[in-house]
Amino acid sequence: MSEVIRLLESYVDLGGGTLEQVQEGLFRFDPGPEHRRWFGRSSIHLAATPDDIDLYPEAELAVLGSRFAEQLIGAIRQRGARLDRGFVEGPDAASGSGAPTLRLRRGTVELSDRRRAWLPVGRLHVAASVRAGHDVSDHVVSTGFFDLMTGQPVTVTLEAGDERPSPGQHPVSEMMGLERLLPAMLKDIEARLSDQVSAASTDAATRLDHELARLDRYFGGMIEEERARLGADADRAVEAFQRDHERRRAEELSRHQVSAQLRPVQLEVLHILAEYVEATMTDGAANGRVVGRRLSMGPTEWSIGCPTCHRSSPTEWAVCAGGHVTCGGCTAGCAECGRTECHHHGGGTCLGDGGHGVCSEHARTCRSCGDIHCATHGGDCATHDHHACAKCLTTCDACGTSICPTHALDTAPTSWRPDRADALHLCTACARYCRSQKGEIHAPTEVEVCQTCGVDVCGDHSARCDVDEAVHCHSHVARTDRTRRVVCPEHRAHCSFEPHLMLAVDEVDECATCGASACASHLYRCYHDDAPHCETHSVALAGGEYSCPAHAAPCAVEGHATRLSDLEGCPVCGSRACAVHRRECESCRRTICSKDIDGSPATCRTCATLRPRPDPDDALLEGLRTLFPDLELNAGAWKVGRDAAHHVARVDLGWGRSVVIAVDHHTELVSHAVQHGWIRSKRLR
Repeated sequence: MSEVIRLLESYVDLGGGTLEQVQEGLFRFDPGPEHRRWFGRSSIHLAATPDDIDLYPEAELAVLGSRFAEQLIGAIRQRGARLDRGFVEGPDAASGSGAPTLRLRRGTVELSDRRRAWLPVGRLHVAASVRAGHDVSDHVVSTGFFDLMTGQPVTVTLEAGDERPSPGQHPVSEMMGLERLLPAMLKDIEARLSDQVSAASTDAATRLDHELARLDRYFGGMIEEERARLGADADRAVEAFQRDHERRRAEELSRHQVSAQLRPVQLEVLHILAEYVEATMTDGAANGRVVGRRLSMGPTEWSIGCPTCHRSSPTEWAVCAGGHVTCGGCTAGCAECGRTECHHHGGGTCLGDGGHGVCSEHARTCRSCGDIHCATHGGDCATHDHHACAKCLTTCDACGTSICPTHALDTAPTSWRPDRADALHLCTACARYCRSQKGEIHAPTEVEVCQTCGVDVCGDHSARCDVDEAVHCHSHVARTDRTRRVVCPEHRAHCSFEPHLMLAVDEVDECATCGASACASHLYRCYHDDAPHCETHSVALAGGEYSCPAHAAPCAVEGHATRLSDLEGCPVCGSRACAVHRRECESCRRTICSKDIDGSPATCRTCATLRPRPDPDDALLEGLRTLFPDLELNAGAWKVGRDAAHHVARVDLGWGRSVVIAVDHHTELVSHAVQHGWIRSKRLR
């Protein structure tokens, strides 16, 4: 029979309509006029199981989670939340037994006369929904019977006695508040649901592993694509994907957690005749009382519950210095002063190495784990000056001071420190926070100060400038556009010819002419003094060299730039020409630019255009006498010409001989002199 049908039978027993079994697996329920408003119809056909619904399609399914089950639970909670089964006198009500035997740790025990009264016992029926991920399973769970006066579990067999509506001559014991009973009942429900919760946890763990593996593959692929696409610049994009990955993992972990939602449906109560005896225990100046009871049905032994832990019939009792009785497990004798106290009055067991008792005066509570310890097995947290037990206290890995787990800060995983696999425990004074990653903690030796903004940064979130090797956080470093070097804001520069590019300061130089910044692609060095000049103020020389405007000039023949040292003035036209465009005149042996020399043999334009002159200048005459002091010439032997640098004269010496002299305009001295004959020519100067 389904759980819903059993609930429906209890509801009908309370006067909630009629229930009739029409056929096997098919029931008919008539709520009656008073209860019809909870169900919305006058007659309902119910199929007990999903298999029965195939046989009776017109019926409704009476299983948890169905519409009828929700209506029935709502009706019970409104009209039948408490089911009172009356008074039950068991078959052992007339038989007696001896007085209970109580062993007191120290002191005396005094028992009173026995008396009889009705003991309220009951059990709680709840509707439980176990949720794991997308799966939800519904159950109706009933606790075992509990003593509603003390909260202890009892064994009750309802068929052993007869119910009666009135208590008769025996008094009725008061039941404690439901809020004090619920913790023990919920613990019993948790134990009864353990198989369902365990199965749900196993299924949820399997689905969670599958979902987390899918997320890892998805985000892992995205990160690999970003690294392949952006290379070294993918750090920020990768961090964003990693944050999304962690968020989605946290969502799946939360979604697949197993939880159980309980809805109390009905409290079933009955009264059983019980026999009571009161025990007064005295230990020196302290004394207290406990009450023992024996049920008239079920086990006939005396049951005395510990008022502190509700354990039934402990083997040893003790009297707390606070003036009440408790079991031996709830009290401890202080190892320092010998005083006996229960846990409620501050006494307890030191959880240090000794495991001895300790009273409220000598007990200390660990702020981290909540355990009790004595002064010997504990200490003070140096960070916030409070007590902590010896098992919780640890030392700061940086300075060695004592700290508790509550105030110990664990360092973050550090990928750039392969020598340290485990996290470090640090006190608040030694902890350093990486400002580039909020909440990431490091040891003092694992962070450095950003030279731009002055905050602490770890090795994972910092970089060194390639110019001066100074440390900077990731927010204040960037890579240059050409060489991909890491530079800080102070060492960034721009080329005046390509201002959109970011470069390092050692990748640009100032033009010695105009002062503009230029990179290596737009900067050249002068051959003369190696000074840098931008491309606007640089000229290309033959052979791949460059020069500034001050140390180069154009060749007069073709106009290409040439070193000043390689240029020589042409005596004919006065312009400067390079060595490539200079030739020697066969007549006067002067070096002439190629545009002013022609013919074969090569003769300069001045020598080619010499004209007879009977009265040469005195400078020519004086120059010739310096070469030939005894030579006498007639006036018709002279041919004279003039160009930019010299007076040129050709003198006929007779017999096929002649001499050509060139006298400088400024010095009026012979700079060149050549004697020509039949056989050969001779350079005189």
